[in-house]
Amino acid sequence: MNVLVTGGSGYIGSHVAKMLFEQGHIPVVIDLNAKLRPWASPYWEAVPANINKKYSLEYTFDNHHFDAVIHLAASSEVGASVWDPLVYYQNNVGGSASVLEACVKYNVNKFVFSSTSSVYGEVEPNRLPTQEHYLKNPATSYGSSKLAVENMLRDVDVAHGIRSVSLRYFNASGASPDGAIGEYRKKPTHLIPSLQSVIDGDREEFVINGNDYATEDGTAVRDYTHVWDIAQAHINALEYLDAGGKTECINIGAGKGKSVVHMMSEFLKQANVGSYCWAFGPRRSGDIPINYANITKAKELLGWEPKISDAYNIVKDAINWYRSDLYKELKNENRV
Repeated sequence: MNVLVTGGSGYIGSHVAKMLFEQGHIPVVIDLNAKLRPWASPYWEAVPANINKKYSLEYTFDNHHFDAVIHLAASSEVGASVWDPLVYYQNNVGGSASVLEACVKYNVNKFVFSSTSSVYGEVEPNRLPTQEHYLKNPATSYGSSKLAVENMLRDVDVAHGIRSVSLRYFNASGASPDGAIGEYRKKPTHLIPSLQSVIDGDREEFVINGNDYATEDGTAVRDYTHVWDIAQAHINALEYLDAGGKTECINIGAGKGKSVVHMMSEFLKQANVGSYCWAFGPRRSGDIPINYANITKAKELLGWEPKISDAYNIVKDAINWYRSDLYKELKNENRV
């Protein structure tokens, strides 16, 4: 398939584009940072453009034929979504509407959407693992904006016949198993990159946000899922839609919870750095104590299940990326 990947220069998007390319599809990336992150699209076209600008989208659609769209472009930091919600609604809801308008105009009727487990909000521990039909009660504008797009997709299907799969990721982690790409940000917020930032000398210590949760070790429990498994879920979702599948929302996770302390311990064990400075701090606004996915629906509808989403493989592939020449080059150049 010829596939437009919005946000394809970002962390998950670059892995999705890489897997599409490796499996014989033709990805075209559209991303604000495409020119600044050429390493994320080494063998396929990447268009530097803003999905909120109608002329940019139409220019891209005018110059390509797309069989499907994978839509990942969004503002995604949970903390920032608490204090700047209007940006999140503008980018995540408004931008998605713009992409869907282009799909209507250019007759693209297969759409895979990057959603989130944040649509659920806090789930009662005795009801875990989280199932797709559970009440949606987002704790942040990030989760609310993603839920709004899910609702938009349902309505657009009715009005225009654009079928979609909304993939509710839990906690994407790790890097491509070949070490070619991984997560890189100047100021990381995700767990493993934040742990690495102490080794890189970018921060003095790693702070665990909260150790008084009602969990086994007091720290938050999340469903850390290997980004390569997540990328594969997008391919499966495309195949599902290509075979005539109907609009669905589907959890994509490891199906098991791991605490922050558990993941940190695995990282420090494999990193083998000797002394490491870390501390406990207060809870972070918008965080919930525990959540992990029921992935039965993904198995049944998409034929997908995680292959390498255990703590060992997630950390191993992340560290392999941090030791790569490309990562070191990006760090030395202080790239975007």
